[in-house]
Formats: sequence, structure tokens, C-alpha cells
Amino acid sequence: MATVRTQRSAPPYALIVFVGLFLVATIIAILLYLKLGKAEQTASTDRQNLALIASPEDQNQQIIADLKANASTSNTVVRQLVDQINQLEMKISGNSGGQVSQLIGPSGPVNHILTQTGMTGKSLVLALSEVHSALVNAQKEIAQYHTHLANYQRRFASTRSSFKDDIHAINDKLTSAQSRIDALTASLNAANSQVSTEAGKLQQQLTAEQSKYISELRGQVIQIQQLKQELQARITVVQDLRNQIAAYRAPNTGANAILSQADGKVIRVSPLTQHVYINLGSAEHITVGLSFAVYNPNLGVDTGENGGGAGSIAVIRVGKFASVCRITHLQPNAQIFAGDLIANPVFHKDQNRKFHFVIYGNFDVNGNGIPTAAGRRQIVRLVESWGGVVDKHLSTQTDFLVLGSRPSSALLNFSGVETAQTAALKSERVAQQQRYEQLQQKAQNLSVPILNANRFLAMIGYYAHPLVRQ
Repeated sequence: MATVRTQRSAPPYALIVFVGLFLVATIIAILLYLKLGKAEQTASTDRQNLALIASPEDQNQQIIADLKANASTSNTVVRQLVDQINQLEMKISGNSGGQVSQLIGPSGPVNHILTQTGMTGKSLVLALSEVHSALVNAQKEIAQYHTHLANYQRRFASTRSSFKDDIHAINDKLTSAQSRIDALTASLNAANSQVSTEAGKLQQQLTAEQSKYISELRGQVIQIQQLKQELQARITVVQDLRNQIAAYRAPNTGANAILSQADGKVIRVSPLTQHVYINLGSAEHITVGLSFAVYNPNLGVDTGENGGGAGSIAVIRVGKFASVCRITHLQPNAQIFAGDLIANPVFHKDQNRKFHFVIYGNFDVNGNGIPTAAGRRQIVRLVESWGGVVDKHLSTQTDFLVLGSRPSSALLNFSGVETAQTAALKSERVAQQQRYEQLQQKAQNLSVPILNANRFLAMIGYYAHPLVRQ
């Protein structure tokens, strides 16, 4: 019998190939992974080494970028830099020819630059390192400056914003002020217009009033001229009347003068008692204390020194038709006899006829040489007690002007600084002098007799006798 060989099936070559390929791929992947991990580690180390010698700004330079582009696992950036540095050192050390020696030689530009920068004796690499360090510090300072600048810019922006707010506020205030100014200007213009209108009206009124006043003034001038003419005519009439009055008034001198008229006479003189009897008594209104001046009948009244007579007597006892007098004064070598005339310009036998006096100035009634205002008051009392009338003002009715001592100007010359009191006293003294002169002039114009103090006292027979002082 024929033997049948069982056929063996073909092995799965495709699966084996696939598994083999998978294993190969896995091994390759593992190797690639290990290689990539080593490359990544090398790159990380390379980046760390690069960061140690180059700043981030330096890494952005084109030369670093070229080094990175040419870097590989076996030729890293650091290795490239190391190679370049080695090559540079070889060139610097003189192994590469004369160009490098010329650059770094004692007279080369590199040594010259190092000398100018204060780095004499240092290698180029050390100098570059120091320059790099200085550059790094400068970059840090620049960064700080940039930080300060940013702060200043922020502060400036804040200040500028605040300034803008202030400017807006000021502009608002200026706008408001301008509005007020415009309103005030409008009000002022309106007021000026109103003032101009009122001024025009006032000017018209003034013109009308001026014309009216000028017309009235012309009328008043004419009236004044007429009054002046009338006044002049009346002055002429008054002067004529004064002349007539002077003609009717008793003359100041002569036998018919009022001062030459005797009031009575002496009827007897007692040699033992020195009493004098006169022919005037209570019937003629004689009073005790009344004094008379005694005159020689052959010479008449108002004779002798200062108008006095031989002496003076004062009434000490009054009878009805006669009175007893006492001799109060006798002139040297003079005596009183029966038949002598007696007179007193104040006394008048007719009580219906009273003499009018104006008495001004100071008088010496005590004989001490000092005229006083008290002396003037004494004279006024005597005149009024003897029946006379004392007037304050001089007029045509005045019979006698009795003037005391003239106001002296010696007191007007004050020494030293003039005070308010001295100024007032000076003004008063000047006014008294003017009044004195005015009274004299007016009395002369009215033909009124003027008696000075001595003459008046002599004519009334007053010599400060006790009867008068009592």
C-alpha cells in the first residue's frame, strides 16, 4: 500500500516578519528616545551654561541665533563658543600670525584702549569680562531708571489730570467772572446813560436857574446902587444933623462949655474945723459922699492941672438948703475961700436932666499907679450913685466919654512858645485897643467931650478920701 505523506503546512513567515519589524522598530524607537533625551539634557545644560555667560538680551543677538541654529548634540552652542574662544586665545597668543600681534601688542590699539580706560596690564578677556559686568550693572541701573521713569510718568499723568481739573475749574470761574463783568458792564452802561440823561436835564435846569439868578442879580445890583445912593444921601443928612447937634450942644471949651458950668459955691469956711459950707442941700438932691472940685471964681471951672481946681471937698452932712463938706484935698499953696465955685460933671441939680457917660478902660482910683478893672467898676458906681447914667455904647445922647488907661501892648510880646491862653489874651488885648481907638474917633465925630482918667477924677474931686471908700 502506498504510504500517504501528510503534508506539513507552511510556517507564518509574514507574522514573523511583522514581529521582527515591530521589534526592530521598538528598539529603534527606544534608541531614538534615549538619544533625544540625552540631546534634550544636553540642550538644557547648554541653555544653562549659555545663561551663565550671556544675558537674555545677548541671547537675542544674531550671532547667538546663528550658534543655536548650528548647534547639534556633538556641537552645542557652548562648545561652539568654547571653540571660538580657544581660537581667539590662540590668535591672541600669537599662534595665528601678525594681525593678532599687531592688535594686542604694546603699541596696538587694544592696549591703547585698555590704557585709556584704566585697565593697563589686564588681558582682553578679563577686560571684556569687566566691561560685560559693568554693562550688566548699567543695564540694571537703566532698568531702575526705567522704573523711576515709569513712576514719574504715572505721577505726571496724575498731576496732569489734576491740573486739567484745576484748569477746568479756573475756566469755569473765569467764565462766571466774565459773565458778571458783562452784567456789570451792561449795568454801568445803563447807569452812564441815565447819568448822561439826568446831567443833561440838570444842565438845562442850571442854565435856566442861572439865567434867572443873573436877572435877579442884575435887579439886586441896581437896587443896591439905589440903596447906596439913598444911604449916601442919608449919611449926608446924618452929618448935617450931627453938625446941628454939635451946634446945639454946649461947646467943650470956653465959658459956655458944659464942663465950665458951676453947680454951686462955697458960702462959708470954718477955720477951726476945716468944714466947708455950700449952698446946695437936699432940695438939690445932695447926698452924703458926693464930692466937688473947688475953683477960683476969677479963673472959672475946669482950670488948673488936669482940669482940677484949688482942692476938693466931700459932703458929710446934708441940710435942706445947705450942706456941710470936709476938705479932702488941697493943691500946694492953695486955700478954699467963701465965694469959690464948686462943680462935679456927674451931678446936676435938675433930676430931670441926667448926664450920660460911657466909661471904658482901667482906672487907678487908689493912687498906687496901677489901673485896674476894679477901679473902672468903682467909677461906674460913683457915677450911678451921684445921679449919672452909664451907657454901654456911644451915641448922640452921650454927654461924656471917660477913658481910662490905654490898653498896653507890652503884654502882647510873649517870650517862648505861644500857647492857646497867650494867643487868646493877645487877641483880647488887640480888640481892646481897637475899641479904645474907635471910641475916641466916634466921640470926636459926635463932638462928645473926652475925659481921661486923671482929668475926670480931678473934676469930680475924687482923691480916694475915706468917705468914698466907705
